[in-house]
Amino acid sequence: MRSVEDDREELYTRLERANEELNAVMNGVEATKEILRIDPDTKIVFLSADASVMDEAMRAGAYIFLKKPASIKDILGAVESAIGRKLLPKQV
Repeated sequence: MRSVEDDREELYTRLERANEELNAVMNGVEATKEILRIDPDTKIVFLSADASVMDEAMRAGAYIFLKKPASIKDILGAVESAIGRKLLPKQV
């Protein structure tokens, strides 16, 4: 019987392989366009070290653009904004 950890590890392996395959055939802006062609309701948080692609990424349909290195707080805030809810309880 497979454990949740086994399933999680398999998912991470598949995601890593898919990411490598995607990067081999298209850049982030192209991937954004393709993802939105398939599912126009997807909200893409675009992360790049190259700020010069920001305008192009936003025109392609990115929901939010963050420049690397982005803080965990900024990434979490962007994801929370995209999904419309808080992911972690507020610190007291």
